[in-house]
Amino acid sequence: MNAAVGGLINLPFTVGEYFASKTIIARIEAQAKMPGAEQVNASGVKTTVDPGATEQQKIEARLENNEIKLELMVNSILSINEGPDAPAVGKGPGAPTDTGGRLANLEKTMDVVEAQMKDIATRYGLIYEPYVAPASSETPTEQSRLEVIEQRLIHMTRMLKRLVKVAEADAE
Repeated sequence: MNAAVGGLINLPFTVGEYFASKTIIARIEAQAKMPGAEQVNASGVKTTVDPGATEQQKIEARLENNEIKLELMVNSILSINEGPDAPAVGKGPGAPTDTGGRLANLEKTMDVVEAQMKDIATRYGLIYEPYVAPASSETPTEQSRLEVIEQRLIHMTRMLKRLVKVAEADAE
């Protein structure tokens, strides 16, 4: 996997340093404060930071959240493949900023990550099958594409957790 995929760029620090960096922590905190970001209130009901958030603000918050999750996943995979001293990657200044471009970027990057996960899984004696969205005759919308992206990330995260456990066990 290289940094040219999906608007990611090489960062001037290692994967290990990336996970402890103030930059990623600041991005996570900033996303959590976006007007359209989801939050769960005391009674367990999902709402947004700003109850009056527009649909576009909600989409922007979801996009940012998913971009962060995928960036963390890519760096985790780099760590599994190359160790904690591997060069980290992050969102580059040339990454798309429009909704359609960001969605396409996420989908493209996820395709590459899923291929990597299949290879890593095979190396560790596991089998990984990418998430397949239910067939639909509807034209995909921003919302439906985001829902598929989120389901793919859930599926990929489950596999990443398995891969990390196996890699850690092999390192012992």
